[in-house]
Amino acid sequence: MPSEESDHESLTSGFARALGVPAGEEIRRYVTTGQGGLPAGATLLAWDANSVHGYVFDTTNATCIRGASTRLREVDATLRRGRYLELAPEQILYAGGGSGMAVLSAANAEATEARLHEIFAEKTRIATCTTAAIPLLQEKEGFQGRVQEVFRALARNRFLTGSDAEASVPFFALRCAVCGHRAAAESVSRVAVPEGRPECEVCRERIETGRASRRDGNEPSDFQDLSDHSEGGFYAVVYSDGNGVGRLLGQLKSPLEYMRVSREIDRLLGTTVRDLAKRYDLTGDDEEAGEDHPRPNRGRPPGRYQLPICGGDDVVAILPGEVALPFARDLVRALQAGADASPVLGGATLGACAGVAVSNVKFPIRHLLTEAEGLLKLAKRRVYRDNVRSSLSFSVITDGSPRAESVTPERWTRAETETLLSGRPYCLEELETFSRRIRVLRNALSDLGKNQLYILLRHAHAGPAQLRSHVLYQIGRREEWRRLVQDLSGRDAGILTDPSACVEAVIPEYGGGE
Repeated sequence: MPSEESDHESLTSGFARALGVPAGEEIRRYVTTGQGGLPAGATLLAWDANSVHGYVFDTTNATCIRGASTRLREVDATLRRGRYLELAPEQILYAGGGSGMAVLSAANAEATEARLHEIFAEKTRIATCTTAAIPLLQEKEGFQGRVQEVFRALARNRFLTGSDAEASVPFFALRCAVCGHRAAAESVSRVAVPEGRPECEVCRERIETGRASRRDGNEPSDFQDLSDHSEGGFYAVVYSDGNGVGRLLGQLKSPLEYMRVSREIDRLLGTTVRDLAKRYDLTGDDEEAGEDHPRPNRGRPPGRYQLPICGGDDVVAILPGEVALPFARDLVRALQAGADASPVLGGATLGACAGVAVSNVKFPIRHLLTEAEGLLKLAKRRVYRDNVRSSLSFSVITDGSPRAESVTPERWTRAETETLLSGRPYCLEELETFSRRIRVLRNALSDLGKNQLYILLRHAHAGPAQLRSHVLYQIGRREEWRRLVQDLSGRDAGILTDPSACVEAVIPEYGGGE
């Protein structure tokens, strides 16, 4: 990672270039402190892609999704270099995850905004972006106030001028067989459909990009390939988002701080995800060793995950169902530990939330993403309500029908406090306890039988009253249930004489009893 001195010189050069003046002491002071006067003419430009999820996940085709995410990464890489915008790289404070910020001359701001819209249109054909440009005036709030103002302008512009690049399709038009909602442009022969199928230009280009991508060697071409069984099986969407990142960025005083912190968060996220993918043996040969690196175990199966979105503080990963929950747990834990250890982040208390939705591989990816988004919102709610640093929420979807991830939690809510009692979401400390309890249940499976766990789940979905009755009934009826309760309670000899304690051993409350 570049040193602070190197970043300072680079950013000073960028401001001087934007203003068309030599890099003097006045500019150096502003870059370092965010205060003081600047020559007239400097503009702060921010951009953000609109509906990234809608662009990446508007099909259920794994190769098409990979192609869409590849094209968005290409947009980020192009903007990071600044060349297409006719800016120098040192004028780009940050670019990643479809968003970014740059400093430039006021005279070039309008043309640069137009070029931003052009590059999204040329690279993706349908994805759009929102832009906002404000002058870097000498104000009491300094650079910090200007950043807050440009974000407010960005939100306002998204609401007022956010464009829809999707044209209406006549009802009689032949639809694309991949996305299902755009008009088909041509018939394309594929391996699964040698006679050809109708495809729109957008989907055709994304599929070709996905097939040609260097990641194609270590990412599956079908979601069945990354499920936890060769036929059928489960897969999952992990959706993670940082906690406290927006608050931290809003507190930064200078351009130098903003650039270094933004890039450090992006670097930390990318490094953490790649390290975890290797630890869980999800990567293919090319990603782990390089395409030309000879290795004794070359010839392993291709990678078993896709990473459609990874930028800023957002991650969307598609994984085998069997590793999704521990992967998400370790991701949240590693991001929290990495933020604590980073000298750039300066001890900022950053955390992360994750939503994990697991289902059969035939469950549509778009609906699984919607479930993961709902679970992430539940995890965020826990952070705000209980002031915990990080939290995780998950669900295993077995009914096969798309629905909002609020059905089960609502059955487990105290009406007077609106406190979830379902054991979801978990903060990190609670998740450790949860993991230990799962190991105890797994060890007891040979005595209980798998059918008993399904019955337990069915009663849990019915609500706390029915679950309590079922647990007490089984404890009074079966010796293996009594042994399980004692194991879960830490071998408390007297627990069987206390019905409430027995229920608490099987159904503990995580962050819910107030």
